Amino acid sequence: AGVSGGGKDTCQGDSGGRLMMFSSSNQWILVGVTSSGIGCAEAKYSGMYTRVAAYENWINSNTNDSISSLTSLISTTLSASITSLGSTTS
Repeated sequence: AGVSGGGKDTCQGDSGGRLMMFSSSNQWILVGVTSSGIGCAEAKYSGMYTRVAAYENWINSNTNDSISSLTSLISTTLSASITSLGSTTS
């Protein structure tokens, strides 16, 4: 994520934050979790993210299949986050 010229990316303190993508099926999908980076949106140094899909089996097994799919977990988490922010979009 980020842009090669800098200015758009994660910053110090963003670790654990979501990297979301709006899919062609009109759903928000969690694709990454902020891991680390150098500085704050520095040119040529994109932030590093953990690919969530690589851990889908682990997530499902550790939630005891109490959620039907990872997509429903993401939708629930995103809805709760938007509600807590006062339903703002940018």
